[in-house]
Amino acid sequence: MSGEDNSATLQVAAGQKVQVLEMQRHPKVAGLFSLQLHKQSPISLERRLPNAEKQSGRDDIALVLHTSGTTKKPKIVPLTHENLTVGALCITSTLRRQREDVCLNLMPLYHIHGLSVNVLASAMSGSSVVCTPGYKGPDQPTQWLASGAASWYSAVPTMHQGIVEVKPAGGAKTSTSTGKSSVSLSLADRPPTCRSRLREAGLSFDEFSATGAGIGLIRNCSAALVPVLADKMEQLFQCVVMPTYAMSESMPIASNPLPPHLRVLRSVGQAAGPQMVLRHDNNSEPKKGEEAEICVKG
Repeated sequence: MSGEDNSATLQVAAGQKVQVLEMQRHPKVAGLFSLQLHKQSPISLERRLPNAEKQSGRDDIALVLHTSGTTKKPKIVPLTHENLTVGALCITSTLRRQREDVCLNLMPLYHIHGLSVNVLASAMSGSSVVCTPGYKGPDQPTQWLASGAASWYSAVPTMHQGIVEVKPAGGAKTSTSTGKSSVSLSLADRPPTCRSRLREAGLSFDEFSATGAGIGLIRNCSAALVPVLADKMEQLFQCVVMPTYAMSESMPIASNPLPPHLRVLRSVGQAAGPQMVLRHDNNSEPKKGEEAEICVKG
């Protein structure tokens, strides 16, 4: 990145004889960058190594991620271009986003959740994504959601929990029955895409909380969503909540479907891409009601 200390990068590149490009931020347009050869790059554009122009293939490693260690000790996971692309296509099939949809990304973009779900799935569906500076507490995300600019977002339970506990800022009135602040707005104030999706889901409410003025879908992943919180989110935002299941090694694994198909907030849903079965340690198939390990292939 231009303007930053790149000495370590240049040192490694020199040892590996790798060309170094420098990324320059556009002074006026957010998210727009230009690339140019770094002045101290050990390899120049005019002195390419043999086969330097060969493009990456589907079996080549695209990312090396560090898992969060939610259930086991953190580990390093290499992901190929094929893995990322097929996974994003599977997520796209469950999300069913349209061109008019806008995703509010609260996840860090070094996390598989932010990359595959919010960015790649949005890109593959032809919709848009707003990349925020990140989640640094629920106050600002609540304001972003209340603006009505986004039609859906996908995040982790801790973010959902923080958002639902924040009262709407400005213009709030307190309910005499619950003592909680809310802002009543007409359903007509929601973006057209949100209104149509709510009607399809049978969620055409006359009033709703301003904390989710344009939100028609909230997706959860990366950690288990407590059913009580999922229920609270649906009541507060009056939208569809989609619990899912995935890992850094396999994004996605399972997902609840969108209405009118059956959703179960206490479940992560059915297989959403790769083959998924339950097995005991001895590889035997469990009986109904028995606990077992989730095995994923493909």
